Amino acid sequence: MIGGTVTYDQHLTEHALARKQAHLSSLKIKITLLGLAFVTLFMTTLCCQGIVKAFSDSIVVTTGCNIGIGLWYLLLTAITFLKFLITCVRNFLFIRNNEESVVMHLGGNFILMPILFFTFFVYT
Repeated sequence: MIGGTVTYDQHLTEHALARKQAHLSSLKIKITLLGLAFVTLFMTTLCCQGIVKAFSDSIVVTTGCNIGIGLWYLLLTAITFLKFLITCVRNFLFIRNNEESVVMHLGGNFILMPILFFTFFVYT
């Protein structure tokens, strides 16, 4: 509309909507990538556990720290699935509340996940 005016509230609403769509798009990409990583690791874990017999003989080995590679993949798959769940909950809460959950974002991504990865790699 030529010569029309846009109020400050309308501008903020459009800006907030654009930010919300960009954030949702970012979360959906993360969910897709983490889901693909989980499925890939899940299939590899099944092979390492001997459930899928085609590859079990060539994949199952033990490492120098006496932990089987099957257990290593099982723990890594569990951590990846937990990260996937945290991202899904963040997406759900953002859609429901129209704002990011600080507890899920900071608690999940900056406290829980580093502790889990540090413990996992020290253990292995």
